[in-house]
Amino acid sequence: MDSLYYEEFDKSTDHEDIPYYESSKNQIFNHNFVYANTAGNFPAGWQKGRESKSAALSWEEDQNQKFSIKINNRSPNHLAAICQQRSYRVEVYEKQVWEVGAFFTAHHQFTATIKVNFVCHSSTRASYCYLNFLLHPGQDYYCSLLTVPADADYAYLELGTKDIATFWVSNIVFRRAFPVARLDADARGRLNINTVSSVKKIIDPVTVTGDFEFRRIVRDVTEEVVAGPELKASGIQDVLNMSTYSFCVVNQGEADAMARLELSPNGINWMYAAGNDDVVPAGQMKILVPDFFLRYIRLNYWTESSATTYLSIYFQGQG
Repeated sequence: MDSLYYEEFDKSTDHEDIPYYESSKNQIFNHNFVYANTAGNFPAGWQKGRESKSAALSWEEDQNQKFSIKINNRSPNHLAAICQQRSYRVEVYEKQVWEVGAFFTAHHQFTATIKVNFVCHSSTRASYCYLNFLLHPGQDYYCSLLTVPADADYAYLELGTKDIATFWVSNIVFRRAFPVARLDADARGRLNINTVSSVKKIIDPVTVTGDFEFRRIVRDVTEEVVAGPELKASGIQDVLNMSTYSFCVVNQGEADAMARLELSPNGINWMYAAGNDDVVPAGQMKILVPDFFLRYIRLNYWTESSATTYLSIYFQGQG
C-alpha cells in the first residue's frame, strides 16, 4: 500500500498496520503521543497553541493503551490547537511535496484545521497554510498534499479547530511524498540512478475468496488564503481514484481575483488546464472543473492589481 492519499478507512482498522506510521516515513516526533514531557503531564514535543487560552487540552489514554489529546474549544473564531515545539521542527526544502494528516475522533460534524507553519533560517519571516477538514462522527484519517514554498527551511504543525467543539487527536502524519525516501535522491528530488533492475518473473494469479467491503472515497478540503499580485498555488490534490471532483473559489474580499487550474502527471511538472483564466469578482464565487485528466491538480490564484483579497478555496471530490 504505497498510495499518496488515504481516505475513508474502516473505523475498526488497526492503525498500527498502516504504512504511514513507519518511523522512516513519518517525520513527526512523538506523533502518537506515547512519550511524556519532563513534567509528565503532556506529550513530549507538544504544547498548547498560542490562540488556545480559553480551550481545555488534556492528554488521555484509553483501555487499549493508546494515547490521544482531547481538545475542548469553548471560544469560537480562535484556533484552539496543539502545536509542535519548535525544537522538534521538521526540515523541508522548497518544491518538496508533503502529505499532512491526522486521525481525528469527533461526536458531531464540524471543521478541524491543520496549520502548517513554514520558517526561514535567515530571517524572521514566516508563512503558513491552513488545511480545513469537515469532520464526521467517528474516527477517520484526514489528509492533504502541499508543496513547500520558496525560502522555507523547516516546518512545524498546529492542529485544532475554530468551532465550538470537543474532539480527540490520536495520531499525526507529516511525511514527504516527493521525493520519496525510498528513492536515492537529494533534497531537491534529483535522482541518483546507477543501475536498472528488471522484473524476471510475472507473479502467478491468486484466487481470492470471501466478502469484500466497498469503501467510497470522499474528500472535502478547504484553504483560507490571501491573493495578491504574486502568483500562488493551492495545495496539491491526488485525483487518481476520484471519478468526480471540482474546485470552488469564494472571493471574500473587495478586489477581483484570478484563478486557473493546473494539472500534473507526477506532482512536479505542471501545465495549465484547457480554457482561459477565470475572474472571481469580489463577493462572488466560481466553480472550476478541468477538461482533461492527470493525476495531480491544483489551483493558481492572484490579483491583477496591487490590491489583495481573501479567498476560500474548496476542493471536493468522490470516487
